[in-house]
Amino acid sequence: MDNAVATLGGKVYSFGGTDGGSTYNKAYVYDPGAQTWSALPNLKVARSAPQAVAYGGKLYVFGGWDTNGWPVDKTEIYDPATGAWSTGADLPKPYAGAAATALGGKIHFVGGCTYDTCGTTDVQVYDPVSDSWSSGTPYPQSISWLGCGAIANKLYCAGGATTSGTTKHAYSYDPASAKWTPIADLPIDQWGMGYSAADGKLLVSGGVTDGSTTITNQGFAYDPGANTWTALPNSNNTVYRGGSACGFYKIGGSPAGWSAARNSELLPGYDQCVAIPWLALDKTEVTLQPGQSVDVNVSFNANVAEISQPGTFTAQLVISAKTPYRIEPVPATLVVNPPKTWGKITGTVTGIGCTDTSTPLRGATVQITSKTASYTLKTDENGKYVLWLDTKNNPLTVIAAKDGWASQTQSVRISAGEATTVDFSLKPDRACT
Repeated sequence: MDNAVATLGGKVYSFGGTDGGSTYNKAYVYDPGAQTWSALPNLKVARSAPQAVAYGGKLYVFGGWDTNGWPVDKTEIYDPATGAWSTGADLPKPYAGAAATALGGKIHFVGGCTYDTCGTTDVQVYDPVSDSWSSGTPYPQSISWLGCGAIANKLYCAGGATTSGTTKHAYSYDPASAKWTPIADLPIDQWGMGYSAADGKLLVSGGVTDGSTTITNQGFAYDPGANTWTALPNSNNTVYRGGSACGFYKIGGSPAGWSAARNSELLPGYDQCVAIPWLALDKTEVTLQPGQSVDVNVSFNANVAEISQPGTFTAQLVISAKTPYRIEPVPATLVVNPPKTWGKITGTVTGIGCTDTSTPLRGATVQITSKTASYTLKTDENGKYVLWLDTKNNPLTVIAAKDGWASQTQSVRISAGEATTVDFSLKPDRACT
């Protein structure tokens, strides 16, 4: 129970948690295709009741209680491409039992608990690009153990535990106005429930209700367009304080008190997990009579925070209908070309061992520093890295480093429209024996 769960690349990740006695630094990944769980490298800090958010191909773990019950301020970042953990900027106000979700290129961390008190109006905003925190507009009520999700450029939050009990109140947050607005209340009060945003709806399931006296398996979906909640199928397991993520997956939890469960379950049909910031539709729901047709206009926009590099970006338009027949998804592709003044720096980092054998170094750190900014990259499984930059950043200082190897530094200038290759051959940082 009290584990953090997120989905990324069709897989389900679970971090930390407790069995009711011990607090864990364990991490696992579930492959729905193989229907198997696998262990991942451990978190550096054991924590229970943290939050996990998938963003930009990586998984971010925030907050939680440590083994002594103190809130954890360390931010840990897992990269599935390299299989390695790194650290981010510390959480300014560490909390456990909060809610977290990505919105508009930033991660919002809402509410939470301290060592001995649950409930705060604090909203903390993390920018993955600059690796920095800022304060958001305070939540309308002191809150913890709530459910939040991002839908169509707004943040929606519902339920939770207040300093005086359990609430059914819900709110939306618009970054354009930086204001919270009340929306339709949940049908029942809930806290410690599973939550996610999927298919344009905020989903909540399970948790504690009836004034903190009853653990429930009821669930509800909020439709922002109609400002209404509708019932979801009851979950198979009646638990609270488990992990949850888009899918709609529910992992672990407790059926009572501190009795942790190994259960995992899925409510199918809610697998559209990530809002595509560069793609927009002029309509998302239509009603057709026999023989009728309708046009759906699709627009593309590369000028969003999530696109900072040239490349090819793909998505699928999934069409759901009340029919027994499968409707094939419609592919959507956006090709972003580099500006004319940009050049590419790329290369391979290899390690030259004591036997003079050369091996690509996966997960090596490549730091590229210009006159105005610094960029930190990780090499892929082939030891490669790549970054496009405006030539006005010249000259560049490039440092390649990895634990167990002596770092190297090179100076380079990039040319507009061209690729500049900078390779590194690192040697062991200790004498060969």
